[in-house]
Amino acid sequence: MTARKLESHADVVSAAVNIYFNGDLDPEAVETELDALVDRARRNGVDISVDELMEQLDTRENADRDAVSYSWVHLNEFRLFELHDRCFPWSIPEELRDVTDELPK
Repeated sequence: MTARKLESHADVVSAAVNIYFNGDLDPEAVETELDALVDRARRNGVDISVDELMEQLDTRENADRDAVSYSWVHLNEFRLFELHDRCFPWSIPEELRDVTDELPK
């Protein structure tokens, strides 16, 4: 994740999910990557800790529902929204409420 893409709490959580659930990384590498992610996020002004990330990742891992998957068509549409700054990520309900309060018209 580039620093430009770590602008919000949701961006950091999304990056953490990709790290944590990467089957190619051993637990030590995951810990190292999450520490580095939090450092980059803090430099970008996102107030988050590794403990907070781990709590959210554990909650996600222990959820009784499967992760959402999208077809390549949907993913392509999401990319277009993102390219035009029309993608508003969120990871907790409070962030969703904050984002929807500021939607462009």
